[in-house]
Amino acid sequence: MTMKLEVGKVYEIDGIKYELNSDFELIELPKAIYDIKSIDEYYLITRRYSQKIKKDCTNEKYFVEGLKEDLERGNAFLTEKDAEFELGKRKTIAKIKKWKYENDDYRFIFDNENYYVEYVYFFGDTNIAIETVVQTLPSWLYFSSEEKAKECLEHIGVDNWKKYILEIEE
Repeated sequence: MTMKLEVGKVYEIDGIKYELNSDFELIELPKAIYDIKSIDEYYLITRRYSQKIKKDCTNEKYFVEGLKEDLERGNAFLTEKDAEFELGKRKTIAKIKKWKYENDDYRFIFDNENYYVEYVYFFGDTNIAIETVVQTLPSWLYFSSEEKAKECLEHIGVDNWKKYILEIEE
């Protein structure tokens, strides 16, 4: 079997991703955004969307400084898919916080019953459940009652909650 190779295209061999460069060499791609020395481009989230930032010979110093700053802010991503996921997550969190404020349910009450949404996996069956706890999660994830937790979950949507808050891939 023959395969046509294309310069600039990414190939995966034994679980490792490589890019074919113009000298027809396979260059191993970075595994994570923190591999700064081997990254020639990355994505960040702007006001409305993810944007690709590329390094070239005229801006290498600014590229590395910008990448370091974006990493410190949690705003540098290796792929567009990662940036788009983070954007969806941030929008979902903002929507939850706004709903909690509008429904006067934005305070965690210490030493009281506080409710949260959890994912339950039991022998292949998956469910979202509302549970009670004193405190273990970030305070914006708690609700003052089971009813408020259910209302917010309906407002956000179970699929969005699973994907962006619980980070569950199904």
